[in-house]
Amino acid sequence: MGNAWDVLRWAWAVVVIVYCVLTIIADRRLRGAARKRSRNILIVTAALIAVRIGVQRVLGIGLVYRLSVMIVGIAAGISALVVAQMLVTQGREGEDEAVVAEEGKERIQSLKLN
Repeated sequence: MGNAWDVLRWAWAVVVIVYCVLTIIADRRLRGAARKRSRNILIVTAALIAVRIGVQRVLGIGLVYRLSVMIVGIAAGISALVVAQMLVTQGREGEDEAVVAEEGKERIQSLKLN
């Protein structure tokens, strides 16, 4: 690691790995439209990674490759934030539904007692 480029390349690699881990977690926890959106984000990110690899194979490691690594890293970072936000909001929605269900049971029990 002789220069800042190597550090930056590894930093973006870590961002992509974190995104992949979040995607695995999201695939197990999300339901419905959120799961479909998460999978669509995965497809777009995978396509960008494939383009980056193609640029490396065709053009070699030059300025265009570095630019493609930056673009893929930024896209993976944004994707990780979006998926993390979906996981957090999905958890809150589930808790709200549980509270409503508990309130509904209390109402039904009070109706049974009358």
